[in-house]
Amino acid sequence: MSRKRKITYTLYVDDRDDEKSIGRKVIARRIRSIALRKGEKMSDWADELGVSRQYISQVVNGRRRPQEIRDFIERRLGQTFWPERKKVA
Repeated sequence: MSRKRKITYTLYVDDRDDEKSIGRKVIARRIRSIALRKGEKMSDWADELGVSRQYISQVVNGRRRPQEIRDFIERRLGQTFWPERKKVA
């Protein structure tokens, strides 16, 4: 019989954090939480995509924004984390 466990995270913010950086932190926590629940590892994503674990971490934390890796993460976890970018005409 499997046991449910509650996983909680504390999100630390300070005076230097603006609304945008807080939003990135919240998204990163959601991704990590869902990945953990589904048994997904970022190192496996990195191997599958042919990039470094650090690069995946930078994407999750919002420091890099390659759409193909974001799409991969969203497909893997079955959720949308980043709003669609507006196309400039």
